[in-house]
Amino acid sequence: MIPGRSRQKNQSSHYEIQRQITELENGGEILNETRSFDYKRGCTMPMRDKEGKQDYRFMPEPNLPPLVLYDDTSVPPDADPQQVISIDRLRDMLPELPSATRERLVQQYGMLPEHSFALLSCHTLCTCRAPRPAGQ
Repeated sequence: MIPGRSRQKNQSSHYEIQRQITELENGGEILNETRSFDYKRGCTMPMRDKEGKQDYRFMPEPNLPPLVLYDDTSVPPDADPQQVISIDRLRDMLPELPSATRERLVQQYGMLPEHSFALLSCHTLCTCRAPRPAGQ
């Protein structure tokens, strides 16, 4: 037995093959478009045209507010704190990059560069990574 999603994919492929054959036999042409399969009706429905717009994959989501990013120096005084996304705070939450960790191991502990590469390549030994220092 074919699982549900595979069966729907096969049904949509079969329907679309037949639809395109019929379209060509009737003198029509096949449009380059994205179609959705309605499994209850057993047919595909056009969603959007791929020919006209470069950004055909964009689908508006009316329930999402606009996303506005600020650094700590550019936050408007009247900005709602619930809608402020600080790129500086996000950057501070990121872990230290491997290249920075290797450099720190060499500088702070006098480790040979090749040993720092070996240490970071072993996942069980990678607990030496520190939080990223502010300003990096």
